[in-house]
Amino acid sequence: MEARYQVFVSSTYEDLKEERKEAVQAILEMDCFPAGMELFPASDKKQWDIIKKVIDDSDFYLLVLGGRYGSLGKDDRGMPVGYTEMEFDYAIRENKPVFAFIHEKPDTLPAARVERTEDGIARLNQFREKVKSNGTVMFWSNKDDLKASILKTLNDKRKEIRDEEGKTEGWIRYEQRFGWIRERKPVKEFIEKAEKSIFITGNSLNSLYDSPTLLHELLSRGLEVKLILLSNEGLKKNCIQLGAGYDKMKSMLRITLMRLKTYQEEFLNKNLIVKEVKEPLWTNIIARDVDRDNGVIGANHLLFDVPPSDCLYVEFRKGEQFYDIYKRHMEHLWEIGREVDFGKVPKE
Repeated sequence: MEARYQVFVSSTYEDLKEERKEAVQAILEMDCFPAGMELFPASDKKQWDIIKKVIDDSDFYLLVLGGRYGSLGKDDRGMPVGYTEMEFDYAIRENKPVFAFIHEKPDTLPAARVERTEDGIARLNQFREKVKSNGTVMFWSNKDDLKASILKTLNDKRKEIRDEEGKTEGWIRYEQRFGWIRERKPVKEFIEKAEKSIFITGNSLNSLYDSPTLLHELLSRGLEVKLILLSNEGLKKNCIQLGAGYDKMKSMLRITLMRLKTYQEEFLNKNLIVKEVKEPLWTNIIARDVDRDNGVIGANHLLFDVPPSDCLYVEFRKGEQFYDIYKRHMEHLWEIGREVDFGKVPKE
């Protein structure tokens, strides 16, 4: 039986973007699910509550520590603590298996990637000592070294669990472990039920390539349609990281843009808004009527080069935990997205 674990990735963000990508890639290569701050920028109490819930729902906590301590928040006692340290403390408190990867020589990092204030340096050093005192840590010096260490650690843990449970292969399926086994539905069936609005990103956009009339039907019904596309730069990064065929996906993106330009002109840009982002997309998201009580979000992990008819979605309804998480991710993508300039797109 196929089985997977969820791994929560914790680190500062801006200074460790490349290292986080390598960590996520290692997790995906081990057939696990990465989870972390990409889904929701941590900035207020409500979001911190959601982050704690995601850590609760994760099997493992993976910390990557470089030369920055990170921005401060307030912990459950109201004390000023860095968000990464808050996540670490919570994982320890909840007895999560912790995999900690610490940069061996943070003083050798570029100035933009290290703490500059005495308070920041002191907090980072104290945090490093705390992490080292809470169990075995691994040290890394570059992103390739980090990825190799994560792969070995996850593989060793997999063998350990298999030996302990007497299994010849596999773990408990993610859906079974977290209790949200539900019927998976094709994207076309999901979209056709929309009453007011639809939001599409990720592999779902293949539907616009394989079924060009689908979007036209939605716009003809007067629905508000918001689309998130990967820019060429983002698409290339995504394909490289996930081992997908860039040339094929680039051709599909080009054809999709040409069709969208035609629809923009036909419907006078009233109901169709398209943005592009550079960030890698680790999850497919489609959403319908999210501003209504009957709002539904469908999600699955990226499967490039898979026909839309085979790309099935698990539905989450308004008020459910994962609905709120994916909605925040959608809002984040929309906020950072750049509106597509269709004046530069050739007609189909």
